[in-house]
Amino acid sequence: MSDTRTKILDFAEEAVCKGGTGAFSFRTIADALDIKSSSVHYHFENKDDLICALAERYHREFFDLIGEPVARGGLKRYFSAFQEAIGEGDGACFCGVLAGEYSLLSEKVRDLLGNFQGDNLQWLESLFRGLGEGAGESQRKARLVFSSLEGAILFSRVQGAADYLNQVIRDLKKDVG
Repeated sequence: MSDTRTKILDFAEEAVCKGGTGAFSFRTIADALDIKSSSVHYHFENKDDLICALAERYHREFFDLIGEPVARGGLKRYFSAFQEAIGEGDGACFCGVLAGEYSLLSEKVRDLLGNFQGDNLQWLESLFRGLGEGAGESQRKARLVFSSLEGAILFSRVQGAADYLNQVIRDLKKDVG
C-alpha cells in the first residue's frame, strides 16, 4: 500500500471516529495532508470507496490484534482492543460509529459492517465454547459482551474519559469470566 494511501486512510479513520462520515471530504483530506484533491481521487473513486476501504482495513486490523479465540488470554485481548480504540476517552470503535449512521450508508458498507458484527459474535462464541460453555450460553455471552462494549465506548465518549468502558469491562469479567 502506498504511503499516500495509508495517510489518507489514517486521516479519514480518525475523522470518522471523532465525527462520523460527514466529518471529512476529499478536500479536507487533501488540505490536511498537503496533497492535491486529485491525489485522493487517484486512490479512491469516491467517498463510499474510501469508507469501504476503511471498514475492510479496520476489520482486518481488529482481528489481527485479537488473534485466535483461544481460552487462555482471549477475552483479555478482546477487551484490550476496545480499550485501545477509545484511548483516553475521545476515540471510538470505527464500526460502532458507522452503526450509528446505518441508514446513511451504502449497501456495500452496510454489508461490511454486518460482517464485522457477525465475525465478532462468532469469535466470542468460539471463545466461550472453548471455555466449556454450551452453544446457547456462548451465543448469549457473545451478544452481551459485544453489545456492552460497543455501548460503553459511546458513553465513554459522552464522559470524555475511558472510565465507563473500564467499569463495564470489570463488570463483564465478573459476569462472563
